[in-house]
Amino acid sequence: MTGTVLSLPAASPRHRMTPLFRNLLIAAAAVLILVLAAPFLVPASAWRGQVEAELSRAMGRPVTIAGPMSLTLLPEPGIQAEDVRLATRKGAVGPPLAEIGNLHITAQFWPLFTGRIALSNVAMERPVIHLRVDRDGKPNWQLEGARNHAGDSAFGWMRTSVAQVKIEDGRVYYDNAHWQTHAAIEDVDATLVWLGRALTLDGTLRQGAEHIAFDVRLPAPGALLVGKSTPVDLSITSDLLQASFKGAMMLNGPAVGRLKLNTPSLRRLAAWRGHRLPPGGGLEPLSIEAQLHFDGWMIALSKLTMALDESTLQGDMVIDAHEAVPVIHGRLTLDHAVLDPYVTPPGAKARPAHDGWNTVPVNLSLLKLFAADLHVESGPLSFEGVTIDKAAFDATLKDSVLNVRFPALSLYGGRGTAELRIDTNGKVPAYRGRVALSGVAAKPFLRDALDAGGLDGTMTLNFESSTAGASRAQTMAAISGRGTVLLRNGRVTGSDLEAMGRMIHFGPAAPANWSAAITPFDTMGASFSIARGVLTTDDLQLSSGVTEIKGEGHIGLGTRTIDLGIRSRTRLVMDERPRNDIADFAQPYRIGGPWSSLRYTPEPRTHDAKPGP
Repeated sequence: MTGTVLSLPAASPRHRMTPLFRNLLIAAAAVLILVLAAPFLVPASAWRGQVEAELSRAMGRPVTIAGPMSLTLLPEPGIQAEDVRLATRKGAVGPPLAEIGNLHITAQFWPLFTGRIALSNVAMERPVIHLRVDRDGKPNWQLEGARNHAGDSAFGWMRTSVAQVKIEDGRVYYDNAHWQTHAAIEDVDATLVWLGRALTLDGTLRQGAEHIAFDVRLPAPGALLVGKSTPVDLSITSDLLQASFKGAMMLNGPAVGRLKLNTPSLRRLAAWRGHRLPPGGGLEPLSIEAQLHFDGWMIALSKLTMALDESTLQGDMVIDAHEAVPVIHGRLTLDHAVLDPYVTPPGAKARPAHDGWNTVPVNLSLLKLFAADLHVESGPLSFEGVTIDKAAFDATLKDSVLNVRFPALSLYGGRGTAELRIDTNGKVPAYRGRVALSGVAAKPFLRDALDAGGLDGTMTLNFESSTAGASRAQTMAAISGRGTVLLRNGRVTGSDLEAMGRMIHFGPAAPANWSAAITPFDTMGASFSIARGVLTTDDLQLSSGVTEIKGEGHIGLGTRTIDLGIRSRTRLVMDERPRNDIADFAQPYRIGGPWSSLRYTPEPRTHDAKPGP
């Protein structure tokens, strides 16, 4: 019997699955299942020691993971750990350098098969960083064992790279035992991007009430980790401070570059930094531009331009901060300055005392904050109404004692020299000074210095004095000293001293002390001594072609009063007699009372007038 054999058509090569291909699919599925299940099948504790060891090796000091730890593979391989701690420098005391509440590290998947770790993200939540400097000035953050990421890897045979690091809700505490300073920075949110050899860091933080934005650019950050200098470009911005630095720096070494700084208030900035300045005016807007060289405790500012309040300083300055009281050295030029705001509380009003001297206490506490050794070339300097037009001076400040020497100054059309010493160590400031002036316009100078503008002429003055007091009123009441004064080619305004003598004795037809009255002179001078605010002279002399006047008595500098005996004589034009002594002068009288309302009274003669030849 012939049968028919039925058979299926042969499978198309397009749909045929070979045994090899089928086995590969099975293997791939198994690998995928293992990959997905690995975090659940392999306990994280098996990785803890290795992860801690590798992080410790990378950071150069022990890293411990005290809290829970987990591993993830999808969507990217990663490690998540809680309560991660980075130890402080060996031998240092205090808390760990860093404590991280939650650390999450993710790596790109495929680079793992090439032996390279490409960290795509490092996220730190609630990190707390403790930066400390001991009494010897040694910081706790120097990572001595860290390596340049561009060189040998801390992870052995694998090469590493970091794409991004994020910090959320961080805190930084800074304690400096050498300077006795402390700072707390909170609410730190930052993003660090490290691609190739360049690093950028930007973010925000809060210190006290100030919210600050910062931006850092490091073209070669790896150099910092191996103790080398690297370029840096950084800036910080807030309502109180705008600052930038562009140059080069080392992690624990010098920084050199261009510094710019601006603040609307130096007082507020100092208070924010924990250094409250003494009460007073001024010290508000500040701007600085300079070439900075910072090395440990030395800050050098060259090619400096500093604007403070309405004044501008230029030159070179070095700040030595090795001691508790910093020392400032410098050679500077000053365009101008009004000094009153820096020693007088803002808005303070003088209470009337001693017929007009200022009773507001001066505050020289600034002299206790620093030491100095400065040479200054200055434009106009003003204090309590007196203005020096131009001056060169050397100032040294040490142990709260200021010494200022003016080898050359010009004021009120004249020139001179001066020395001043201010000692603020006592209950009230103590002053000692010496001045030598020539060619000075007497009227504006005496008006500004003593509120006495009744004398005009060209003045020569030599004067040395000492005093102490909390206010202008007290210092004028306590002043002592001695000196000489000579005026040439001038006049006494508001009074005719020779006519006054005649009127007092014979009766005037009209007053001689009206505002338009004058007493012209060729020379007028005296020597004097001062004790407890009272000036005494016995050789006051005024001379002109017609009039000779002599006087003696007291001027109360503290009480602003006068008590002078005056003897005047009118010389005939053709009179060739030599000048006579005081007994030859007729019509004696006294000038007395407050400076603001003088009285003229007759004085009995004590000598008979001698007849002429």
